[in-house]
Amino acid sequence: CDQIGNLCYLTPEENRQAGNADWDIKRPILERSKLALAKEAAAYDTWTKATVRKRSEKLIKLIRDDLGI
Repeated sequence: CDQIGNLCYLTPEENRQAGNADWDIKRPILERSKLALAKEAAAYDTWTKATVRKRSEKLIKLIRDDLGI
């Protein structure tokens, strides 16, 4: 799914650990992250197209608000 909501900043080590693993493997890695947006992503119980769409909308609003547009 090529949407902004499907992207998450991780440290290089976290990224290596998460790789292309399923959500049940990635979620604990994101929960332990020191990066706020990674922890925010971990709050979702499931990672589906609907979740990605919802997170995309949230991130776009965050960016727009931050830029004042």
